[in-house]
Amino acid sequence: MLSLLGKAGPRASVRSSALSSSFRRETLRSWLPSFPPTGLVGEMRNLLTDTLMTWRMVGVVGLLLVATAGRLLLEPFLPQNLYYLVYIAAGLLAWWLGGVRLALLTVLTSFAINAAFLREWQDVSREGAPLTLLLLCSVALGLVGIRAILQRGEAENEANRLTRAALELELLLDSAADCAICMLDPGGHIVHWNQGAAHVLGWRDGEAIGRDLSLFAPGANAHAAQVWLTRAREAGRYEKTGECQRRDGSRFPGQLTITSIGDAEGNHRGFGVVIRNITVELQIEQAVRLRENQLRFILAAVPDATILLDDQGHIQLFSPAAEQMFGYDEKDVINQHASMLWCEQWHADVAMFFTNAAEHAPELQATTRRVFAQRVDESSFPAQLTIGTASAGSRRLYTVFVRDLTEQEKTRAMVESLQMEVLHGARLTAMGTMASTLAHELNQPMTAMASYIEGCRRLLARSGEPHDPRIDVGLAAAAKEAVRAGRFISHLREFVSRGETLLAVEQANEVIASGLSLVTGVVKEAQVTLDFQPGPPAEIFADRVQIQQVVVNLVRNAVEAIRHGDARLITVHVAVRPEEVEVSIDDCGAGFQPGMAEQLFDAFVSTKRNGLGVGLSICRTIIEAHGGRIWAGAAPGGGASFRFTLCRKVGYGHGE
Repeated sequence: MLSLLGKAGPRASVRSSALSSSFRRETLRSWLPSFPPTGLVGEMRNLLTDTLMTWRMVGVVGLLLVATAGRLLLEPFLPQNLYYLVYIAAGLLAWWLGGVRLALLTVLTSFAINAAFLREWQDVSREGAPLTLLLLCSVALGLVGIRAILQRGEAENEANRLTRAALELELLLDSAADCAICMLDPGGHIVHWNQGAAHVLGWRDGEAIGRDLSLFAPGANAHAAQVWLTRAREAGRYEKTGECQRRDGSRFPGQLTITSIGDAEGNHRGFGVVIRNITVELQIEQAVRLRENQLRFILAAVPDATILLDDQGHIQLFSPAAEQMFGYDEKDVINQHASMLWCEQWHADVAMFFTNAAEHAPELQATTRRVFAQRVDESSFPAQLTIGTASAGSRRLYTVFVRDLTEQEKTRAMVESLQMEVLHGARLTAMGTMASTLAHELNQPMTAMASYIEGCRRLLARSGEPHDPRIDVGLAAAAKEAVRAGRFISHLREFVSRGETLLAVEQANEVIASGLSLVTGVVKEAQVTLDFQPGPPAEIFADRVQIQQVVVNLVRNAVEAIRHGDARLITVHVAVRPEEVEVSIDDCGAGFQPGMAEQLFDAFVSTKRNGLGVGLSICRTIIEAHGGRIWAGAAPGGGASFRFTLCRKVGYGHGE
């Protein structure tokens, strides 16, 4: 038994030394969760460790006191040598509360209490004392053995777990056959080389271990590799795209990623390097870029504006044709709402159009609508929208083609104008045929009429009977008018049949005055004042009869305009210019509406209720045949003003 004490003494002293504060702290820290050792959390951990350790030691002391008191109280009632059961119970309770270390501490302390403090109450030579001591030592040694077994089991389990994790990690790294993954020590030398690295770079594990990054980076020396590692250590990560070199010297585009690796305490442990062969990615990217360029070339060649919208109506693509049509740059309209491209009064209509296109997209490939679009300068133009829909995942996209209808509208108006001119030509042809027929049929009766009137004058003169002189004047005037009518009919027949005008040198004032004399009766009947203001003498090239007809038509129109008005004045003015003579016929009527002046000379356009719309058209034809021009405008004093010009015979005539 003494030998046991001798052997147990040092062991007990060793265990007793474990009661130091540092040992207790570290022991308790092993029972607590692993928190970071620094900062506020670390300080809280230390405080919690000291607090819990203090309470556990108080608990151990309390257990020993209770066990000792129980032994003293129960010893008279317990069978011989069974008092040790109280200490064994205290040790088991300490084991349950604090683990093997506190249980062992409790048992050894119980032994020390029995050996030191209870010696005077116990007879160590009494029968059974050695057995008690043996049992206590056995329990202590058993606890030590259990602790050792548990620690070894935990160590083996941890070793197995780490081995398993390392194996799984290695299998995981090796499964990345398309990526070269290697581990570097803090100095930048390779310490691990996966099978993917051997596959991608061609270097075997044994050939790469101990080398640096210049192994697979062409043109990179040790200094450049250290620069990469320094950047990775400072930023935590460094990426570089460039050429990588295989063992056989061939090269490929690769992406190098270096990641700094550290432990829980923040100590730098090395680097992780991943190398990816991005040849396929670059090919795909190049193909996508080529496809995108092709689409852009196609869009640039399309004359219609092409706009891509998302499901919220925001612009995602704006073709060059759209830039030219609307005046916006693509960068200014991307992610802007497409409503900026339509006139405000069309916003609701276009929104409904998009809604209908989305609802009927499965059965309708494209829909069209005519709207008014708006340029960047807020000018509007007619446009045709063609909308197609497509789905991109859960989103819907709209492709909008915009066609500017401005030129189309102009062309349509031109075609309509040409159609009207063709119709006008057909009517003029019919009128020409009718006029030719009438001229042919009326020419002979008018000639006969003039002959009969002249014969009557002669018979009346030969009869010698007295008669009223006014009869001679009337018959002379009738004969003159019959001859003039016959001459006009002949001119009209020639103009219709040959389609050209025979010009002669005439005095401008005389031709205009002769035309005004033909409407004297109409002017007097309407009680209209005619003010003729001749210009300086000037010779013109004109067909007298046709110019007279123009003057008659214009004056008659003026009379009709002011017949029922209060002011009834028509002013005819002749102005002589260096190369032409301008004749103006002004009235004081109501005039005509703005914009009507350009249409007055079109065929079948008339401001009169029962007008045929051919008089002014014939006037324009006659004046243009003379090389002049005719137009209408507002008179200086109010009313309408019609003006036409005739070419002068320059160098002849009197002073101006």
